[in-house]
Amino acid sequence: MDHQNESLMELIVRLKAKCIDNEIKIMEESNLSPSELHGIEQLNPKEVVSSKHFSKKMHLSPSRVSRVVEKMVQNGFLIRHDDPIDRRRCKILLSEKGETVKRKIEMMRRKCERKVRRTLTKREIEHFTLSIKKTIKSL
Repeated sequence: MDHQNESLMELIVRLKAKCIDNEIKIMEESNLSPSELHGIEQLNPKEVVSSKHFSKKMHLSPSRVSRVVEKMVQNGFLIRHDDPIDRRRCKILLSEKGETVKRKIEMMRRKCERKVRRTLTKREIEHFTLSIKKTIKSL
């Protein structure tokens, strides 16, 4: 393929594929499902959130988030504190295992970013950052 004639969307798709490859490595190394990876990404260490707030952060329905949370609790990534009156209302936070995986995810992403930054000048990084922000805003 002639990479010089690629459209912006083709380039975005290629970049997304590279990012997905990195996410797959993280999921395989940590034995995570895509939903679990996304859930861990949405929480900060020691942050306690309601299931409703977590649902919004995950962009999933409350019933779907309930199943994701249950699986993450069973796999040791989350701690859940159920409301004694209404089980649908609970507070969740990363467990120690979840925090360890969160640090690993962040470390792998920083490594990926360092690779990208090594190939670009400071000016190119500034232009790239601005262009990405504009693209995100336009979509």
